[in-house]
Amino acid sequence: AEVRHALNQAIDREALIKSLFQDAGATPAQNLIPPTMWSWDKDVKFDSYNPDAAKKVLEAAGLKEIQLWASDRVRPYNPNFQRAAELIQADWAK
Repeated sequence: AEVRHALNQAIDREALIKSLFQDAGATPAQNLIPPTMWSWDKDVKFDSYNPDAAKKVLEAAGLKEIQLWASDRVRPYNPNFQRAAELIQADWAK
């Protein structure tokens, strides 16, 4: 669980949203379920962007490599999974 939180902390969601949607009014998700679905929980939040904290946790866990899978489909909530994966990969590399 700590590693998953650290990986979340290492993603700059604001930059990702800006790159994928070019300031078209998109907002970062608070959690995996959109607010329009019955199972959405307003109390579940993503970890805030904190690459320094993430690095400490990942180093302590000994994580040196991770495989990232990206869908090849287009969805309204993510028009370019490949680009998103590239941005996430770049953030994780930092």
